[in-house]
Amino acid sequence: MRADGAARVKMATCGDAICATNIWIRDAARQHEKVGDRLIFKIKQSGDSWSGTGYDPQRKLNLSAKLHTSADSMTTTGCVLAGLICRSTKWTRN
Repeated sequence: MRADGAARVKMATCGDAICATNIWIRDAARQHEKVGDRLIFKIKQSGDSWSGTGYDPQRKLNLSAKLHTSADSMTTTGCVLAGLICRSTKWTRN
């Protein structure tokens, strides 16, 4: 679950990538997201961190991506425009 409680995703392999697919959205109209939207990560693991690229097919947006995991949480960071604009999101396992 996303830290703000507004979304839940399922992380799973999809081909040679990892996909984060929305499985629940609290208010789709307000959040401009819907169930089934996904982010596709092409990342490699190094310890408890992952880094590489991400693609948002709904918005046709490419980004650099980092994921940091622990037993019950994950932080994702995505950057666009050569790292000029970045956003981090915290997640917890449910």
